[in-house]
Amino acid sequence: MRLLPLLTTFRGRISRKPWWIGLIVFAVLNIGGGLILNPEYFTAEDIPPANVPDTIWQLMLLFPLTAITVKRCNDRDWPSWVAPASTAANALNLVAPYAGFEIGFGARGAGGVVFWIIAVIVLAVVIDNGFVRGADGPNRHGPDPLALA
Repeated sequence: MRLLPLLTTFRGRISRKPWWIGLIVFAVLNIGGGLILNPEYFTAEDIPPANVPDTIWQLMLLFPLTAITVKRCNDRDWPSWVAPASTAANALNLVAPYAGFEIGFGARGAGGVVFWIIAVIVLAVVIDNGFVRGADGPNRHGPDPLALA
């Protein structure tokens, strides 16, 4: 699959390898953008307040990340709402501080509960998409990407 459709469309299937490569690339881009746009995040003793340029950068990265995750979920023959639910959880985590809602590992009350819900959703998607083979043969989303190789 070519790079542009891989990052901008929500149709088709991909195997674990391109998904892992994409995930690692987006993690590097996220950290690199954070170093440039919000260096205080890496040097502060406490979690610094939200930073608008960094938040915008992270939100922009969610679209192509969602595209590769949808394709991977298509390969696993998961319901179509799984990848957008994972993206929505990540987006909620990014914008919550602007609404005065603290979400994080050390957050008290609902913010801590929401953090753990988001963490479980994201972890489940990463484990299943990253370590479990896709559906054998063609499915409603297209041919088996491993059969094409």
